[in-house]
Amino acid sequence: MVDGTLAVPGHPGLWAIGDCAAVTDAATGHAYPPTAQHAVREAEVLAGNILAQLQGRPARGFHFDSLGALCVVGHQTACAELRVPFIHGKYLRFSGLFAWLLWRAIYLAKLPGLERKIRVLMDWTIELFFPRGHRSGLLI
Repeated sequence: MVDGTLAVPGHPGLWAIGDCAAVTDAATGHAYPPTAQHAVREAEVLAGNILAQLQGRPARGFHFDSLGALCVVGHQTACAELRVPFIHGKYLRFSGLFAWLLWRAIYLAKLPGLERKIRVLMDWTIELFFPRGHRSGLLI
């Protein structure tokens, strides 16, 4: 459990973020999910809070409105719930091939380095023609 500034109560100088932390929104009291989109934003706030503590300034509370969620549910099938920009609390939901392609595009865009992106793209291209369940005779 952490407080609104991502500090562990009762342990001065100890903070937690990401999968290691139970972070709640101070405004709503709802728990944030332990997903990468939240952990990255938690890290930015925490870095600022550590610096603030070293400089004797007050820490900033953590708040982040989710961008949405994407989930692969099968071969070339996914579901998506994406936040509609500039409309608080409004989400667009869809599923199927388009959601799967969107998941793949976002995943690829977030990979570091061109070489890694090319390797993953090549693997995905091979998988289109030879799905993982049918590769038993191939040496890859």
